[in-house]
Amino acid sequence: REFPWHASRSRTNAPAAIDAVRLPSAAPLSAADRPAAADRLCALWQEGAGAAAEMAALSQGLWSEIRAEALSVLAAPQLGWIFAPDALCEVPLSADLPGLGRRMHGIIDRLIVTPERITAVDFKTNRVVPDSAAQIPEAILRQLGAYAVGLHQLWPGRAVEPGVLWTATGQYMPVPPETVSEALRRASPS
Repeated sequence: REFPWHASRSRTNAPAAIDAVRLPSAAPLSAADRPAAADRLCALWQEGAGAAAEMAALSQGLWSEIRAEALSVLAAPQLGWIFAPDALCEVPLSADLPGLGRRMHGIIDRLIVTPERITAVDFKTNRVVPDSAAQIPEAILRQLGAYAVGLHQLWPGRAVEPGVLWTATGQYMPVPPETVSEALRRASPS
């Protein structure tokens, strides 16, 4: 398959919890190899390699929580499809946003492309997780709406299904396309 971007870009300034969930991004890791990879990643963050000073200064207890949360998400059988080898990781996306008069640049955490649909998954580390898609914060809905616009420009005619993976609970929450479209329409042009 050919895609209009390079999907293996690394983001060294991403929050540590998100980076830890991205452990399989470079190459699929077996479940047995993930704890050691998480330890190496946390050690790099603690040393400040590519991280902001406040990230390097996190307590050992917090690093343990980040590691445990990431490994829990990766081990959750119901989320396996998000981390499957054919899922694209950290996909850069740029698109014109009609009606807002601007161009969007973003990185989609996971993109699953099939002949019928495009599923865009965004990882969120919020400690308070909404009970339903209707309760997702407006900024997240707008972000997903912008991704949907860009993905429709790349793959016209395919269904685009946005969703959020809440790392705190290991829950995937699909978001109705009309919900993200409406949120993006509510954004004011700047």
